[in-house]
Amino acid sequence: PRTGSPLPIMIGGNAPEALRRAGKYADVFVAGPFPVEQVKSHFQAVDAAAGEKKPEKWTSKFFALGDDVEAQVAANVE
Repeated sequence: PRTGSPLPIMIGGNAPEALRRAGKYADVFVAGPFPVEQVKSHFQAVDAAAGEKKPEKWTSKFFALGDDVEAQVAANVE
């Protein structure tokens, strides 16, 4: 059995409803690998839905290693 602190609720998303849900329920909001201005907009929407208890904000980034890097990047962008 787990003891100590509860597991954090981590929510990510891009749709307006996902951002509102993250603000209401998340301990951590994870933004996708979007342009900086879009990530800022997501963070603002999450904070607006959060009230006083604002979740931590994390970002993600894709990277690729190996011989077919360009194909991996293209597959993640599409």
